[in-house]
Amino acid sequence: MITKRKIRILPLLSLILVLVLAFAPYAYCADGAPRVIDEAGLLTVDDIYELEADLEVVEADYGLDAVILTVEGTDGMDIQEFADLYYEENSYGIGDERDGMILAVDMDARQWSISTAGKGIQVLTEAALDIMEQQIVELMSEGDFYNAFMYGYAENIRFFADYYEANGTPYDYGTAEDYGDKWLT
Repeated sequence: MITKRKIRILPLLSLILVLVLAFAPYAYCADGAPRVIDEAGLLTVDDIYELEADLEVVEADYGLDAVILTVEGTDGMDIQEFADLYYEENSYGIGDERDGMILAVDMDARQWSISTAGKGIQVLTEAALDIMEQQIVELMSEGDFYNAFMYGYAENIRFFADYYEANGTPYDYGTAEDYGDKWLT
């Protein structure tokens, strides 16, 4: 027999379940800000959690806040400006220099950009970004967004951050041959 008390609890439990599922596509940083924001719906919930775990390693090991954002439009704004503004307005970055980076993908305009700040600028040099672009574009053009984000973006951040810390200088064209390149080919 269902009592009146149980009947009142069911709508509350249903509401809680709906709210939990509504926020499942977002993975959160330690301060509560989402680290993976998939507004374009390109990833599964499992993909998001795996990416979140890898981006947590980037933060813990290198002191870089790495963010992934997918959207269905930027309201006419250039994707680079949109990424810069999103990173800034949502208070991403670690420390006074706001060390980190954001990969923003606009599915409506079929554009993407990586914006860097603080130490992220030294880690992701133009040479590093050129290599990342090749991998990201190839994988995204195949519709493989998870691998574009995991290997083209997150794992390459780790590679270039390792290189920077091991050598005391950022990666530049032609310098990875001596480092045992794992992600660049």
